[in-house]
Amino acid sequence: MKDIPISEAIMHVAKTILKNPENPPAEIAYLSLLFAHVAWNGTLGLNAPPTFLDMLHRFETANPSVWKQLKPQNVESALSDLSSAKKELYPHDCREILKCQLTPEGKVKAEWRMVGSS
Repeated sequence: MKDIPISEAIMHVAKTILKNPENPPAEIAYLSLLFAHVAWNGTLGLNAPPTFLDMLHRFETANPSVWKQLKPQNVESALSDLSSAKKELYPHDCREILKCQLTPEGKVKAEWRMVGSS
């Protein structure tokens, strides 16, 4: 079976935490994609640097209204739910996501490599 494009897989995982996965506002889609990126790599044993996690927590505190559009209600729950979704949906996918972005057209662009490759 051919691998699904990483851009499609990561958005599939990201949508699992959205209350409105079919038509999220751009900033909410971007946020869920950011969380999914961190969670995906975390399932591979590649944890985000503490400074990055600190930034997510500062965002959580500064933007409480965002959580109205997400199923989880805090950073830890979002990362946990997304890690579980990745493990369930793509249990054997060992691609490390190096870079992930949402284009103005709403398309996901992602760069990846196999874990352990340089």
